[in-house]
Amino acid sequence: MSFRGLLGRRPEATSGPARVLTVLGMHRSGTSSLVGSLEAAGLPLGEVQTRSARTNQRGHREPNELIALHEDVLITSGGAWHLPPPRVRWSDKQRARRAEFIASREGLPLGGGKEPRTLLVLDGWLEAVPELELVATFRHPVVVALSLQRRHGGDSADMWLELWLAYNARLLELLEARGFPVIDFDLPEAAYGARLRAIVEELRLPTAAAAEAFFDGSLRTSQKQAPDDADLPAEVRRAYDRLREIAAAQAEG
Repeated sequence: MSFRGLLGRRPEATSGPARVLTVLGMHRSGTSSLVGSLEAAGLPLGEVQTRSARTNQRGHREPNELIALHEDVLITSGGAWHLPPPRVRWSDKQRARRAEFIASREGLPLGGGKEPRTLLVLDGWLEAVPELELVATFRHPVVVALSLQRRHGGDSADMWLELWLAYNARLLELLEARGFPVIDFDLPEAAYGARLRAIVEELRLPTAAAAEAFFDGSLRTSQKQAPDDADLPAEVRRAYDRLREIAAAQAEG
């Protein structure tokens, strides 16, 4: 079901936090850094992965049950995280698991989190929580593709560039439709910190001044030098340029 098709659908009766915020973004695009900063600013994440990993020194900060649920939805829809299906369908059993996850946060004034597959399965969450608040991050497609190639293999980065486009085309569709905050993870450190402060204030988190304590430049584990845009496929370049345009306009506004 499309995003717009959900607008007339009646949400299920599911208790949960009074206010729910989720971070959107592709794998290797700064989602862990962003959600860690939001957590420092007062966003409760619940039980998430915090153990240091080779590719993420402060942990991916994702709930295991959410990863499993999202991957199950993608598999039963004929795909996977790295093979986005053309259409995503949630089964009744998956909706029940979703309801259990939401109910586990019942009574909280605020709750949130991140899991990169959310971009692919978001319609199902909007079905349950129409008032879901969104914030997003993106990163240069070459940096993301090379990082994924090192981590998961492949003869070239081309397949990962295609995946970058699949995720970020969806992000663009949502940004154009809903207009939520987005940050460029490749900004210089000072500019990133300033934009992060502005986003945290816009989101009205309870301890906004603490947000920057989580981030430092060493979290950009994949970026050794500025990538060259010259050889980007045209469609990838257009999507990346549009994301940068939206992010820059928000920062200036």
